[in-house]
Amino acid sequence: MPRFMKSLVTNFAKVAVEKAKGKKPVSSHGGKMRLFRLLSVLAFFGVGGTAYYVLDQIQNHPHERAPFKKYSYLYKRDKPFPWGDHNKSFFHNHKYNALPEGYEEIEEESEEGEIMQ
Repeated sequence: MPRFMKSLVTNFAKVAVEKAKGKKPVSSHGGKMRLFRLLSVLAFFGVGGTAYYVLDQIQNHPHERAPFKKYSYLYKRDKPFPWGDHNKSFFHNHKYNALPEGYEEIEEESEEGEIMQ
């Protein structure tokens, strides 16, 4: 039997015997479990606070797209993409990603569903 399996079975047996005798099992963690629990709670609040901050920044401070500048090293297409019109990347966003010619002109819909230009 591998060493880790033997120690696992031995520890399980000790705890089972102590519970059967009505004794409180002695923890072999040495306080590490309490530390892990404390760090988990702190991490939960840290992630929650960060998520709140990011959502607040997105809602209250919208970003405008940067003006298009045609640099020779940007928007370079050595070979066409294998999908769509062969000019847009797979995760292309017409609001923020420019094509080699510049930003796409997007048509906005009005409240009645008519297309505005």
